[in-house]
Amino acid sequence: MYSTLTLNNDFPLNTITSEQFRALSGDFWTETAPQQSFLDALSAGELLLAQNAFKNLYDAADLKSLITAPVYHQPETKGFGLKLSEMTAVTGGFSFPLPENLVSVEYFATSPSESDVVYLTDVDFSIDTTAETLTFVENPFTNTNLTQTTQDDDTLVWVWCVDAKFDRNYLYNYYGFVLNLVQESSEEYKELLTIIWNAVVGGTSRLDILKLLALIYDVTLENEIPTIDNWDVLDCADGNLDSRIDSIIVPPSFLSMPSAYIDNLVFENKLVDVVVNGTEVSWEITGEPDDIVQFWETVRANEVSTGVTLLEAIESWEGSVPAQINPAEFLVRYFLRNNALILLKPADMVPVNFGSIMNSLVRRILPPWTGLLVANCVSAEGSPSPRP
Repeated sequence: MYSTLTLNNDFPLNTITSEQFRALSGDFWTETAPQQSFLDALSAGELLLAQNAFKNLYDAADLKSLITAPVYHQPETKGFGLKLSEMTAVTGGFSFPLPENLVSVEYFATSPSESDVVYLTDVDFSIDTTAETLTFVENPFTNTNLTQTTQDDDTLVWVWCVDAKFDRNYLYNYYGFVLNLVQESSEEYKELLTIIWNAVVGGTSRLDILKLLALIYDVTLENEIPTIDNWDVLDCADGNLDSRIDSIIVPPSFLSMPSAYIDNLVFENKLVDVVVNGTEVSWEITGEPDDIVQFWETVRANEVSTGVTLLEAIESWEGSVPAQINPAEFLVRYFLRNNALILLKPADMVPVNFGSIMNSLVRRILPPWTGLLVANCVSAEGSPSPRP
């Protein structure tokens, strides 16, 4: 018979006072011992140690699941000894090396047992996690409310952080390493791991891809529906072109000999004239002039290697070669059907999170026979969106 350990923030140590905690020590300490102020401070310190120990236990219990895993460790309070030898005068204050793993702190207090605010974040001090510095507006060694000590011929001034967050790399150390996915600890990283993990373990669904792209573009989903207009993930399975699409962007990675292309090709949702030259057929495509030449040269080379011209293929599909073709519609109907998903978005909308690794993240969960293309939407006025 096994029992499951369940912890919550109603644990008694989170609400007990230092006086109540000292009372648990017995009559000698509460009634007969001298120097009650010293004992109050001592019991407050013991209580703090117990509370921080509970925080560690609480983190360990929550790390059993990615759903409940904490992003940061958040102790009740923690003291720092700022060394005089490490203080540097900088423009706008006095800088110290950032304490190990510290990400943010609401304020610094004079002692662990008192709540007197001496330094308030973004007012009296600032944290730069990139430069790994902690900068105070005023010299903390001139503050008489702070305790100073001497250690190894160096002078230290002590501050106590309240509502602080420490990055112990919980997310990567417990879950990210399995996926070989390294990112800075954040709520977005936690959500990313959850999406990738669910797709890898349970199999990719359209919802997994929708959630991943919504995270990357910072789009909120309500009941699995995007909350902004003209942003969606479209399935090409039926071969029909969504009327909201203005143009489909095809990157070189989707084309034969990708290294031969300078930039993307754009297939627009509009009718263009079909040019027939003997057995060769072509039409307007938007892109770099050299890329367009390369595209049609590749089509001609493929005609030779397969023994079927594009003109013959169109005649078999359509019955005859039409005078005009919609490039985007043709692409969806005859090439992307059952092979691709399309991200529909405004042309000026760019990734917010994990943009530099967007392609590799999408590739992790997409089936190997499926690709993802980006399509610009038609603007609110009905005119084509600006080119990316």
